[in-house]
Amino acid sequence: DVLFIVNIQHNCYDTKCAPSGRRFRQQERMDSQIEEHYIEHKDDQHFLLNTHALHNAAILRKTLPRHLTAPIPFITNRCERHDMLAATLRETQDGKHARDKANREARKATHSSKGQPDGAHAAPNKASSGGQL
Repeated sequence: DVLFIVNIQHNCYDTKCAPSGRRFRQQERMDSQIEEHYIEHKDDQHFLLNTHALHNAAILRKTLPRHLTAPIPFITNRCERHDMLAATLRETQDGKHARDKANREARKATHSSKGQPDGAHAAPNKASSGGQL
C-alpha cells in the first residue's frame, strides 16, 4: 500500500559525487560523436528527503522520528549576527554616502563654473533642431 509520495535526491555533497562519467550523446537512438559528462554517484544508500513538501508535511512528521524532522537553527546567536551585519551595512552605506556627496559636489562645481545653476540644462536650439518657430 502506498501511504504517500515523497521527493528524494541523492546526497552528492556528502558522498563527493563528481561529473567523472563520460559517454557519447545519443541522437535518434544512435551514438553520436559528441562526448558528454555525467555525474557518477559513489553509492546508492545516501539520499535527502524533501521534508518541505507542503502537500504531505503532516504525514511526514507523523511517520518520521522527531530527530529527523526537528528544525536546525542556521544561526545560533541571532543578536550577535544581527549586530555584525548591521555594522557591515553601516560601513557600506557610509562609504556610499561619501561617494555620492563627492559626486554631487563635483557636479555642482562643474555646473557653477559653466555659469549654470545646479540641475539646469541648456535649452535646445529650436531653429537647429528642425522644428518650426
